[in-house]
Amino acid sequence: MIRLELDVTSADYTGTRATNNAYKTTFADGDAVGVFAVRNGQIVENINNRKFIYNEGVWDVEGEVIEYKGTEFRRMQFYAYYPYQEEIAIDPTAEEPFDAIIKGWKIDADLSGANYTRNDLMTSEGEAEGQRLQGKVKFVMQHRMGLVVIAMPRLVYTFTNLGIADYTLPVTIGGLSITANGETSSDVKPYHDTATDTYMILVKPDVEFTIAGTYTGAKEMEYTAAGTLARGASRKYSIKDETTITHTLAIGDYYCASGKIVSKDAPEVPEDCIGIVCYAGNPQPSVTHPDLHTETNDALRRDYPDCNHGLVIALNNSIVDGIERNKFANGKSFFGTWFMTDEEWQDKFVKNVWQFDKGEKNPGFLGYNGTALMEMSFKSGATEGCNNGWAYTEHYRATVPVGPAASEWYIPCVYDMDEVTKSINTINPQLKLAGGQELESNDGSSVGGIFYWTSNERNNERVWTHKINGGSEHGMRERGSLSGYFRMMLAF
Repeated sequence: MIRLELDVTSADYTGTRATNNAYKTTFADGDAVGVFAVRNGQIVENINNRKFIYNEGVWDVEGEVIEYKGTEFRRMQFYAYYPYQEEIAIDPTAEEPFDAIIKGWKIDADLSGANYTRNDLMTSEGEAEGQRLQGKVKFVMQHRMGLVVIAMPRLVYTFTNLGIADYTLPVTIGGLSITANGETSSDVKPYHDTATDTYMILVKPDVEFTIAGTYTGAKEMEYTAAGTLARGASRKYSIKDETTITHTLAIGDYYCASGKIVSKDAPEVPEDCIGIVCYAGNPQPSVTHPDLHTETNDALRRDYPDCNHGLVIALNNSIVDGIERNKFANGKSFFGTWFMTDEEWQDKFVKNVWQFDKGEKNPGFLGYNGTALMEMSFKSGATEGCNNGWAYTEHYRATVPVGPAASEWYIPCVYDMDEVTKSINTINPQLKLAGGQELESNDGSSVGGIFYWTSNERNNERVWTHKINGGSEHGMRERGSLSGYFRMMLAF
């Protein structure tokens, strides 16, 4: 028996060329279309809103298999729509069988996430392919709603500090309402397309609409967008209000989850503060130490080229399963040496094993470099020499999201913590004001007591620790009696 098969693709929204290229619909596993077959003005009994589910590139019919009968099927017209709904019907005698569905389609106010595709009605007409044993119907789905695309302006920090580049942030869209046919829908949540950093709103076709919204740049702003869109048409509205904040970046400034920077002298601490600026300037190792590092082995510059403004120390220590102080690992082994013999990576990192107590030079801000080595080593299953270090890093990343212009959180290296210590009398009061944990100092000369793990190794047994004013020491990584804090850092 030859089964009926589907070939389903999606056409783009019509509009500007940029819009066509950017806003495509692709089907994912679990998506479903409904299919009708019509012959002589009547819906075929066993092909009446049949559900086909997408799975690994194939559309599988739910329930009874539909046997393909070439002669009969070539006399039928097939109709498909997306997304599938149980209670839906077409008019098989109409020139546009989906016309009533299109006109009566309800668009939810919440279009965020997966809700967007559930509201993006598409339909198509198809015919059985002519080959005798082909058994396939091809559909090119056409969008039936209109698409409004809103591009927000950028927020630019122009720093008065000599040599620090402008810092640019996307502006998040604020409250939205849509008025159409005399009715207003408030609290509209658009779909955010991260690839293009635009916001998408579906509107009813051939109905005049007005969108009113707000956003916060340097201050609270308002805008409106109005028009009418045909079925499957799109229009992009770009808000051109480029807002600039002139700011002197300083150690002690508040760094927010949105990526915004607030002066340390602000009368109020921002509610979404996630850290305190602990270094002002480009922290990329190939910039701070060009005699030792190149662009090729500068992991921070490679992965986050725009993070060239400064460093931020996290408000709090990482805590996993209620445990704040812990050993670094369960076993003794290197995590930062594997890349030296790997053909693909051997020139793309800086070595992570240093014997500072033997006179080796501390080669710059390499906390991100060391944490990247740790992550890749742990995920490869090659070592237990960093399992706790990675667990505390991964947990903090999941617990405290960072802004759109920052690196991921990472464990600082010795050099990073040395830099923090230089300004500890500024940083600690700011941490306290922000409701965070002050960095504790241990001036003792012996290993133990209060210390913070770094991402530098000394040998296969020991990892460097930092005591703030007490400088650096090296502790046995797997000794439960030598438990330290994990305090994260990020670059922006």
